[in-house]
Amino acid sequence: MQEEESNRLREFAEISYGSLAELARHLKKTNNFFSSYVSNPNKYFGWRVLKKLYEAGLNIDWLISGYGSMFSNSKIGLKLQKERSQLINQDDLSLKLKIELDTLKDKVSFELTQIEELISKIKKIIK
Repeated sequence: MQEEESNRLREFAEISYGSLAELARHLKKTNNFFSSYVSNPNKYFGWRVLKKLYEAGLNIDWLISGYGSMFSNSKIGLKLQKERSQLINQDDLSLKLKIELDTLKDKVSFELTQIEELISKIKKIIK
C-alpha cells in the first residue's frame, strides 16, 4: 500500500473510529491487522477486505485516488458523513458567532471611548 493510501486509511480510521486498531476491531480483525499493509508498499487489500472497508464507511475511490468524499454510500458511510457534516456545521456556527461577538466588542469599545471623550469635555466646560 502506497504512503498516500496509508495516510488516507489512517485519516479515515482516526476520524471515523478513533484509530486503525478500532477500525480493525470493527472489521473483526486483530488490532495490528493494518500494520503490514501500511508499512509494505507492495501489499494490497483483497476483495473481501475492500468490501468490509466499504461497508464500514470508507469510499474505496477516495482511498485509492484521494478524490471525492472519504465516506462510502454504505449505511455506515452515510451515517458517518452526516455526523461529520453536523460537526462541521457546528464549527462554522461557532466561528460565525465568535466573529459577531468580536465585532460587537469592537463597537462597544468604540462607543465607550466616545462616551469617555464626551465626559472629559463636559468636565472641562463645568470647571
